[in-house]
Amino acid sequence: MAGPYIVSGDPLSLVRTTCARRVQHGQDKQRRLEDLLPRSQVSGRTLSHLLEEEPEEVSKSFPPSILKVIDGTKYFYLRAGDEHRFTPVWVVVVDGRVFVRPWNDKKTGWYRAFLKDRTGGGAVLVNDKELPVRALLATSDKISDAVDAAYASKYTTKANQKYVKGFATPKRRATTLELVP
Repeated sequence: MAGPYIVSGDPLSLVRTTCARRVQHGQDKQRRLEDLLPRSQVSGRTLSHLLEEEPEEVSKSFPPSILKVIDGTKYFYLRAGDEHRFTPVWVVVVDGRVFVRPWNDKKTGWYRAFLKDRTGGGAVLVNDKELPVRALLATSDKISDAVDAAYASKYTTKANQKYVKGFATPKRRATTLELVP
């Protein structure tokens, strides 16, 4: 057992993990649990038991000292899963949150690896230390606009302008990921 909500081979571990994440977003627990599995797979007693459990607090942000280093970094090294190498990518910090976008959306690239395994397995290098991360798909237009502006503000050389404009296209905006510890 890796933690209170992750049990290998236990079909309810997915329910517990997903429920814990959704509770953090203020969504209705009862409705969400019922939507996750058909009633025939989860008894009313199990639902009640899961609803009573309080999820372990999961940090959604990096400490301010780490955010400062990330914000000052032009080329940020990240790895998705254990089979990828660390890859330098552009990174921006918006309202204390860390965002990245892939330039290339290759089937075997880091972006697809993060989409495939959203439970973790990624890492970043900060001050020569490897920190574990998860990636969350950012779908808000407001966030995408702020990330566009942050890229334009941070990457200002003439050589960067092609990429800043490219990151602002709808195709690349749709690939915005938030990295959380």
